[in-house]
Amino acid sequence: KENSPVVELKEAEIGKEPDGQLVGQAVDSESVQGDGRFTEESDIVWEEGANEDIETQLQERAGVSAANVVYEPEPEKSELSEGTSASTSKPTITVSIQPQKYMLEKIVGDKWEIKCLLSNGANPESYDPSLTHLLNLENSKAYFRIGNVAFESAIINKVQNNNPGLKLFDNSEGISLIRGTHSHGDVEHASDIDPHTWTSVKNAKTIASNMYKAVVDLDPENKAYYSRNFKNFLSSLDSLDREISQQLQPYRGSAFVVWHPSLSYFARDYGLEQISLSPEGKEASVKMMQSTIDKAIVRDVKTLFFQKDIDSRQAQVANEQIKAEIVNINPLNYEWDKEMRSIANAISRQ
Repeated sequence: KENSPVVELKEAEIGKEPDGQLVGQAVDSESVQGDGRFTEESDIVWEEGANEDIETQLQERAGVSAANVVYEPEPEKSELSEGTSASTSKPTITVSIQPQKYMLEKIVGDKWEIKCLLSNGANPESYDPSLTHLLNLENSKAYFRIGNVAFESAIINKVQNNNPGLKLFDNSEGISLIRGTHSHGDVEHASDIDPHTWTSVKNAKTIASNMYKAVVDLDPENKAYYSRNFKNFLSSLDSLDREISQQLQPYRGSAFVVWHPSLSYFARDYGLEQISLSPEGKEASVKMMQSTIDKAIVRDVKTLFFQKDIDSRQAQVANEQIKAEIVNINPLNYEWDKEMRSIANAISRQ
């Protein structure tokens, strides 16, 4: 092992212990205990019958020959730099949610390994990162937070204690934030920030711009490569925004129902009203639920968006009165562009 004395054994005597093990005894006095056995660092033990050829056993167990047994230093640590994925030899960036991963991969191409804390279908409201997720984050060169999601703040301090060099970037910086969409009981809190910034094609342009600036900061040598990818991605976002704007133009001013208010920014982009059955994402009181149902009926709502793995069955019960089309959505889907189109398609069927 490292810093251990190099001991060359020109001979090795083999003896049997009472338990049936064959024990190699070193001739060199520096490497043996009082009873003639190898020390912990140099002990070589063979199971009886495993291989009668001592030279072969030494090669298999110690990586050396019987004629010249030499301690070898411990393998060096990986030459990969901190923040590099051992599986791909690429530097690693960790993001919070799948839509971020989708967007960032459009910009970085094959230059980075992108890891995500939340898997598809996970609920960010109740997310508790596993040890593996925290280790991935600690071993990354940077963490791209989406901003204002509760679990992000909870884990950053833990991770930075173990990796103070970890760079942090807020991908939602510069976005005009919506407040007051969440409530506590029947009282709204205007200071509450709606964290679902990514459910907007217009916001996605800002998120992508923040990502581009961050990766150039991390890897300025490949700026031209990132710039080309970023411009192509922006062009596709512009096309998607125009497509949805034209599609939903006839429906401006109309309303839709959701369980949790995850589409506030989408609604703002295209002049729609979002009616949430449970702003807090929890079971709503009977009074609150009935008030929301009455509002949806008055607004002649035709679409109720439902996250089947997260939302409460109360939404389906409420729809017995609203009688809207129930549409399953996943705002945290990796295929973010397809999700935006699916939401637009559902509204345009009204």
